Amino acid sequence: MITVQFKLIPTVEQDKQLRQTVSEYISSGNDLLDYCGAQVKMPKLSSASFVAALPSAVKNEVVNSVKSIMKKHKLGKCKSLPVLRKPVSTWNNQNFRLEADCVEFPVWADGRSKRIQVHAVIHDYQRDRLKGKLGSLRITQKSGKWIA
Repeated sequence: MITVQFKLIPTVEQDKQLRQTVSEYISSGNDLLDYCGAQVKMPKLSSASFVAALPSAVKNEVVNSVKSIMKKHKLGKCKSLPVLRKPVSTWNNQNFRLEADCVEFPVWADGRSKRIQVHAVIHDYQRDRLKGKLGSLRITQKSGKWIA
């Protein structure tokens, strides 16, 4: 697996949309973890299982994250049920696109899913490493800067 990090430079509006997406991702994940932790048997989860102001692709990533965490919890790798805190959101390879100097992905805006293009600083070395099949896109905020 190859991991490449690059800096995102969102506009003021895009920054607001990213903050809202990340916040909703974390709160939805924590709500699902609480729900699953209270159940005796792991319930079947899908993007239709809960209401969140997220595109369905991102809701599916929330479900995948929760399933992974619950699996680790059931196996005893983590004693107590964890709480998601890190500001992060994930898109799978079918839902984002790398352009020349930007990344395009869906966010929730004005009550519907909308694709935005965020300017990215991608150097030639990073672009060469990204040739071929893309994996998932994970966007997080570190020290006030957006990193993909």
